[in-house]
Amino acid sequence: MGQPLSNDNCRCKKELGTFQPNSTYGKNVKTALTTVVNETTKEKSPEEKGFSVEIIDDGNKEDRVIAIALCAPWLTPNDCLSCVNNTLAPLQQKCPNHKKAAAWGHTCLVRYEPFSLGSYDPWFVAHEISEEKVKDVKGLEKALSELFLNVTDEAIEGDILPVLYAFGTKLYGSPSQHLFMSAQCSLDISGSAECDDCFNLIYKEMKPSGASAVAIFTPICYMRYAHHDFRKPK
Repeated sequence: MGQPLSNDNCRCKKELGTFQPNSTYGKNVKTALTTVVNETTKEKSPEEKGFSVEIIDDGNKEDRVIAIALCAPWLTPNDCLSCVNNTLAPLQQKCPNHKKAAAWGHTCLVRYEPFSLGSYDPWFVAHEISEEKVKDVKGLEKALSELFLNVTDEAIEGDILPVLYAFGTKLYGSPSQHLFMSAQCSLDISGSAECDDCFNLIYKEMKPSGASAVAIFTPICYMRYAHHDFRKPK
């Protein structure tokens, strides 16, 4: 069962243990995170918009590190950088020497871990749920089910850029209301099959609640819905 984020959006994977700050692994973490932050300000190809990755392989195999920054594709590079910096700071405070850690901002993800090929590991699920409730709960749940399938199928098929991302809307209820949803996977996974697995994991977390807005996060993918277009500033 997913854990509420509240004001704590950081997760440290304690099972992997810790590193010494002056160790090769520690230095590689610092270098990878610094580089990936700098990469967020650069214009990306349409396929990779919002995604930055850095792999540092100095030292032995066990010292290799991968760092990821994933921003919502509608952000400008400067807004992406701002979100990443605001997300990275508490991550480094809460998980200063954990070998694997991740943190979500409202519109971005920062993650680092030991590098290994094919390491699909959605090791936590967290959520943010609005306290505001809708009146048409049954209508919302039906619309959510349909919109989730449409959005995630579109993301997995990859016909829309950036890849492994999609945004959709749906009208429901009487009087009609607009429901908005986005879903996205990190591009360092092996492809659409793992993205589909991650979306299915998220779907199981979508318990009927009648909440007007919900966001569900893993280190690999996320889903967000609301009754306003969250891509636009309020």
